Amino acid sequence: MRKNGFIIGIISCILFISLLSGCGNSAPKSLSGRYVGEESTSFDYIEFFSDGKYTSSHPNYEGDYSIDGNRIRLEGILVDSRIYYFKASGDTLELSYDEDFEDSDIYKK
Repeated sequence: MRKNGFIIGIISCILFISLLSGCGNSAPKSLSGRYVGEESTSFDYIEFFSDGKYTSSHPNYEGDYSIDGNRIRLEGILVDSRIYYFKASGDTLELSYDEDFEDSDIYKK
């Protein structure tokens, strides 16, 4: 009887860990696609993939991205990550360093 309880406990722990690992912010499919910067923007283009990866016109900014609420973190290669506030609507993406979006970069699909 103790053996069955132990096995059930182990299986429960495995299932719990599996559930937790699936709770992370996955990349929204609506954000996926290639965006081209309007006027003067940080990137000439930036492309997001549904698997949480991205590429950009800047050689040091490609790799993983993550979303937390209305913020997006772009991981860099040999540089610090960039964290932006973002708005995505239709074919338009806005990235800004502040919540007011006063000096935001505008990108179009």
